[in-house]
Amino acid sequence: MASADHFVDHLATLFRHNPDLTAGAVCRQAGRLGHPITESCLSQIRNGHIRDPGFTTITGIAMAFRVDIDFFTMPKPGETLDDKYHRARLTDASVGETVADLTALPSGISDAVLSLLEVMAETEDKDSNGPSAASSDS
Repeated sequence: MASADHFVDHLATLFRHNPDLTAGAVCRQAGRLGHPITESCLSQIRNGHIRDPGFTTITGIAMAFRVDIDFFTMPKPGETLDDKYHRARLTDASVGETVADLTALPSGISDAVLSLLEVMAETEDKDSNGPSAASSDS
C-alpha cells in the first residue's frame, strides 16, 4: 500500500505543472474520458485522507493530466517527481485511449493484462541490463 504522502506529493506535482487546471476541470476531464471522479474524492486524495485510491481513479487522474499511469509508480533511482512528470507526460493521445480501453475491461481480465504487462516490463529490464541469453547464428 502506498503512503498518503505518495499521492499527495504526486498530485501536488501534477497541479504545479498544470497551474491552469482546477480540481473541477480535472474531474470533468476524467469523466469525459470515462473515469468519473468527484471533486470530493480528488480533494480527499490531495489531503491524504484517501491513502490508496483505486486503479480506475488513478487512471482517471492520469488521463485528465495527460500523463502515463506510470507516473504514480515508484521512481527510478535518483529520479525526482519533476523528472517523473516529464518522463510520464503523454505526447501520443492514443496511449491514453488504450489505457481507457484497458480499464473498461472486466476486473479479472484487466488484472490479467496488467500482470502480463508487468512480466513483459521485467523481462525487458533484464534484457536491457545484461547480455542476451540468446545466441546469434550469424
